[in-house]
This record gives sequence, C-alpha cells and structure tokens, in this order.
Amino acid sequence: MIINHNDLKQRYDIVIIGGGIAGLALSRFLNLENRKILIVEAGNFKFDREINNKSFATSKELGNWPSKNYSSFYSRVRMFGGNANVWGGWCMELDEYDYKNNEIWNSLKDDLNKHYLQAYKLLNIKTKSIENLKLNLRTVDPYMINVSRGNFINECRNYVIENKNIDLLLNSELIKISLENDLINSIIIQDHEGVESIVNLSKLIVSTGGIEATKIILKNLPKNKHNKNSGKFFMEHPQIQVGRVKIKNSEINKFIKNFAPPTARHLFDDKLNIKKDKSFSGFKSTNQEVRNYFVLRSSDVYQSKGLYRLRHIILTKSISSTGKITINDTANLILDIFNLIFKKFLSFFSLHNSYAVVLHLEQKPDKSNQIFFDDKENLILNWNFTEDDLNNLMQSIKDLNIIFNEMNAQFYLKNIFKQDTKELKKYLKKNIFGIGHHLGTTRMGKSSNESVCDTDLIYHGINNLYLNSTSVFPTGGIANPTLTMLALTSRLAEKLNNE
Repeated sequence: MIINHNDLKQRYDIVIIGGGIAGLALSRFLNLENRKILIVEAGNFKFDREINNKSFATSKELGNWPSKNYSSFYSRVRMFGGNANVWGGWCMELDEYDYKNNEIWNSLKDDLNKHYLQAYKLLNIKTKSIENLKLNLRTVDPYMINVSRGNFINECRNYVIENKNIDLLLNSELIKISLENDLINSIIIQDHEGVESIVNLSKLIVSTGGIEATKIILKNLPKNKHNKNSGKFFMEHPQIQVGRVKIKNSEINKFIKNFAPPTARHLFDDKLNIKKDKSFSGFKSTNQEVRNYFVLRSSDVYQSKGLYRLRHIILTKSISSTGKITINDTANLILDIFNLIFKKFLSFFSLHNSYAVVLHLEQKPDKSNQIFFDDKENLILNWNFTEDDLNNLMQSIKDLNIIFNEMNAQFYLKNIFKQDTKELKKYLKKNIFGIGHHLGTTRMGKSSNESVCDTDLIYHGINNLYLNSTSVFPTGGIANPTLTMLALTSRLAEKLNNE
C-alpha cells in the first residue's frame, strides 16, 4: 500500500531501494508471509522534471546521442517503474559464448536456466524460437527476441497497492546508511520537501540502475567500506546504423516480413494492457567470435535523433524528458518523418527490398569505462569506445559483407567506415547510441579484489546489503539484459525465501 513518512513502521524485514523493474519484480517474487517490506522510490507515478533532475550526471565521452548527457542522465527515468516506462520489452537470454568465456556466468548457468522461466512468467511471455531452416543460410542465424506482453508497471502497481505486507514510499530517497559490525542497522530517507525519517531494517536491497546503484554506494557507505571496483567496468550495448542493404532473394524478404517486422507498435500496445503474443527476429552471425546482433528495417529510424527523442517523450508523457527542444530539432524531426515515409513507400514498390542495417554491439569490461564523483562532487560517466570495441565493430562489418554476399545482396556501407581510424573515432563519439543498458559497475565475482558483490548479490564486507541490478553483470553479453536481471532477481528471492 502507498504510505507517507508518518506511516513508516518501526522496523522492516527488507527495504528495497528503487521502484523500477528489478525492485518491483523482487517484491512479487518474495514470499511475504510474516514479512514487512518497504519499497522506496525517488519518483512518483508521473514523470516530474524537477525530480528527474536529481539524477543528473555528465557524459564525458560517449553517451551524448540523441541529446547531450542522454546515457548518463536522460536515459535514467525517475518514476514508479523506472526505465520500464521507456522499455521496449525486448527479452533475450545469455548465449553459450557468455557461459563458456566467463566463469561467473558459467557457475550460474543452471540457476539462470531455471529462473529464466520465472522471468518469462512474470513478463507474460510465451517463448518462441525460429529454426535456422527458415533462413537456410550458413553464415547467419535468426536471433529470436521475445517481447513482454501486457503492462508490467500497471500489474506491479496494483500488486503493491493491494498487498498489506508491502509499503510503498514515493518521492523519497536514501541519504544515509548506518552500520554496526559489518551490518546495516538503519538508513535515513528523505522526501523532496526535506522531511527525514530513520528506518530500521534487517536487509537492504539496492535495486536501482547501474549508475544510480554506484552513486548510492559511493555516496552513502563509509570510505573504509568502499570497494576499489565500484563504478569501474561500465558496459553498454552500443548501437549504430552502418549502412543499407538491398536484398533480391524473395525467400529472405518473406522471412523479414514475417519474422522481423517493425516493432514500434508494441510500445503502445503495452499502455492498453494487450497480452497478444509478441516476438520478432534479429540476426546473429554464426561466427562466435563476432559479438553483435543486427536488425534490418526499411527506414532509417535508428539514426534519427528526433524520432528517438519523440519516442521517449511519448512514453514519459513529458516534452522535457530528453532535454530542451530547439527549432532545429523540430525541423530535423519533420525531415526524418518524411524520410521514414518515403523509404517505406519506395520499399513497397521496389522489386529489391532495401533495409537499414543496425548493429547492437557487446562491450568487453574495461576499467577505463567508469562512473565517479569529480572534485566538485559531480557525477561523471566516462564511457569510451575502446580498441577492443573498435576491433569488434570492424570485424562485424567484415562479417556483414560475408553474410550479405551469401544472400546475393548489395551492401552499401557508409563511407565513414572506410575512412582512417582517427576520423572514424570522431564519428563514433558523436553517433554511437547507448540504449540505457548500464552494466558492470558493481560486478559480481568471487572476491573483493575482482568484484563488488558475490554471486548471491551480497556486497563484499556488508552481509545484509544486496545489489539487485544489471550493475552486477561481470560481462555484458550481446543480449538485452532485462531478462537475465530478472532471473537473478528470482534467484535472490528464492534464497531470501528459504532463509
């Protein structure tokens, strides 16, 4: 039920910081019998610009497309449901490469496979798969993307409001953590009017995004409890359109029409609580050393700053949710909409279907990618495209040539990808899109020397502090992270239920 500060109980068994997708899922996975749960959410049920401004952070290198500080700031939605408010519902599992090449993921493989089932159930997903025979190609496989059905946020809101064992405190945030003998005994939370309350607790679970989780740890834990890895190894799934391809093969075009159609509509289906099965196919190379998947779309929507911002504005119902809109922004949006319509028109009448080619890349963990406070206590995201990332991009482009050659298709690579490395890096800095997958900043592992928390998501050195976020990922994988995050959340709930 929804409460205010005057209604807070003297003690809670579990306090969850963050009413986003992970925190809300945890509240639904937990056995609530004889338990008192508190969810603390910094936002409200509606987007509020002043509240969201409290999340401000600066993008130092990458992260300024489609607007300045998008990755560090605007992609982090402070409201009930968090980033699920702008989430497309895409769900994929880790692949065999992830398990084979990372001992932490490999140690969790059996558990994840079990808890993926719980995540699918929570998201109303009836999983589908596509056999390679549908494409009948050697160099590329269909890459099935299942999509959440219904309205996850509305379902969670109703569940929390109706449950007497859960208290939901909105418009409030954690400002202090008190410890005794390596255990948190209480926290102080403050609302946006400055009202403070002490909350006694048994367990504290930080269920915020990768940037916010790091911020909470660095700002609220005493220096002697800081971990040297906190904020390090930030990862994203860089997305970029690399060119267009004309495909003559009618069977491949038929496959794309049937299994890889435009996906924008389901964003609005969710607002209507529609639970019709949703899934589509991207494409994944059979070359295991190339870490990407790609999607094909008739229009150039993926390189339109204006259309990305418009999507965010519609979903948050706030014109300020991606920053100030200028006259030039509006003019470019209009041009992009005409371009979208024109490309679809041409595709309809063309014998050779033309598609934009958009890569979703995996990043390797790298210490140079990090979140930190500068000397003036400003939160900074220093996100870079490393040499490993550049090599993966260029190998991916070579691989696309092989794939499209097998299809007897014409691949029109953007000229910039044929330029020298210096010019290419300048272009990438301005045009790579970070899609809000903030990973790795509180990575899990075996010891505090290599990680921030263990595989049970317990912070090293504080036995009742748990990190329930994509920030615990030791590697990013190529898959969108939500499903794996919810599998880890289900696993955490199971362990807490069995205590």
